[in-house]
Amino acid sequence: MRISNSVKFITEDGIVLYNNSRITLFDTEAYQSLWQDMVNNLGLSTAREVFMRFGYAAGYCDALKIREQLHHDKAKKNEWLEYALELINVRGIGKIKVHKFAYDSDTHSFSAELEGFNTFEAEQHRLRFGFHIAPSCNFLSGYLSGFASMHTSVEIFFHEVSCMGKGDAHCYFIGKPYRDWPPDIRLCLQESVATTEELKFQKVVQELRQSESKYRDLFDHAPVMYFSIDKTGIILDCNATGCRMLGYLRDEIVGQNMSNFMTDYNEEKFWDTVLESLNIKNLEGIFKRKDKTNIYVSIDAVASMDEFGEIERIRCTAIDITQRTILERQLKEQNRILERINKTDPLTKLFNRRYLMDMLESEFEKADRYGFPLSVIIIDLDRFKQVNDYFGHQVGDGMLRKISMLIKKNVRKGDIAARFGGEEFVVVAPHTELNGAFDLAEKVRTIVEKEGKLEIEKDVIINITASFGVSCYHKNNFVSLNTFLQAADDALLKSKRNGRNRVMVSDANAYS
Repeated sequence: MRISNSVKFITEDGIVLYNNSRITLFDTEAYQSLWQDMVNNLGLSTAREVFMRFGYAAGYCDALKIREQLHHDKAKKNEWLEYALELINVRGIGKIKVHKFAYDSDTHSFSAELEGFNTFEAEQHRLRFGFHIAPSCNFLSGYLSGFASMHTSVEIFFHEVSCMGKGDAHCYFIGKPYRDWPPDIRLCLQESVATTEELKFQKVVQELRQSESKYRDLFDHAPVMYFSIDKTGIILDCNATGCRMLGYLRDEIVGQNMSNFMTDYNEEKFWDTVLESLNIKNLEGIFKRKDKTNIYVSIDAVASMDEFGEIERIRCTAIDITQRTILERQLKEQNRILERINKTDPLTKLFNRRYLMDMLESEFEKADRYGFPLSVIIIDLDRFKQVNDYFGHQVGDGMLRKISMLIKKNVRKGDIAARFGGEEFVVVAPHTELNGAFDLAEKVRTIVEKEGKLEIEKDVIINITASFGVSCYHKNNFVSLNTFLQAADDALLKSKRNGRNRVMVSDANAYS
């Protein structure tokens, strides 16, 4: 029996596969009329929208034509069921034979036990063809949903929208929600659609991938270098920022030992700190780039432990502080220069008077507190004023630079040599007795007399000499620092009176 002309199945494009042929089941006008009714009843515009949004299959049949042929004749109803099963055969499940048949007039549904129809074959059908076609009408035939189990039973059921048996002009219906079908055989009607569980799983996978992508993006584009290493120093991962900082590709970094990118000193300090506290904060170090240049970094790191209390992984971040380090070094150098300028006489390059007094006061306090001797030598150039007035300031400045060089060259390490003012110089000699200070002064005087020659023009040479006054402080032999200096200055005046170019010492008893 063939009644396909009386049965219409709604698809999105108005056609359906039957015997491997594409059959148009109704004309455009009827199709639009039908969908208008579906829109009015369901608020949906396409079969695909019905199915994808709510998991329903939608269909339509002309109940009048079917009723004329079948009415309530059970034999013909059996033929109807066999026809429905034949359609299934067309879709590839295999030959099915009706074993038992029953019709429920209260629910307007059919049921049957079938041979040759099982879960595995039904699933193969779904995977192969993607959707399943079956005739549907509550009033006349019911809806073959594909419910099946290993006991090979089939139940026919669906939800009706309107039914001729209840006085409606036509039979409109929608299939039972896909999500309500038995889990062992959920046949697809229009296209292969994943189960609810599969959809949930796919959603979870998608969310995980999106989350992974988001955090990978944050990881790679963070403004700091991120890398992790194992307990042997092998790099397990490195972000894009770190690769750019080092000038390598990720594959050239991952799997290498961290020692390949750090100086020996930095690596030793890194491991010492990690092993001691399992945590690093602001450890400054140097990384070696691929182009052989260095970058200065500030490293933070934290170690994670395994179940046995051993280091499993060390997660590290590194900030490029190269520019900061360069600026700090420049600032430090500028401060050093300023400090040198502040304590250096610009003409002679010896310490200036202000620095001399600061250091002399400090050494005087130490000598007074701890009882060690402190000596001071005052030096004054002989006849400097006459030379300066006669030959000019340039020659005078030359004399000052010459004697300053000789003084600086011949004092001892730890002594403080400074220009006191004009043509006067002072040497502070900590931990030095009077005899030692006298010997030092005599040594400098002799060298100045021997090497202090200044050629001002051809065949015109000035011989430089100087006079020296020495005093030595022992605890309580001078009342104050000023008295101590005055004693040395008095000894210098005595040297001048006694003919210049000589060393004289003060009598401490005269000031006690």
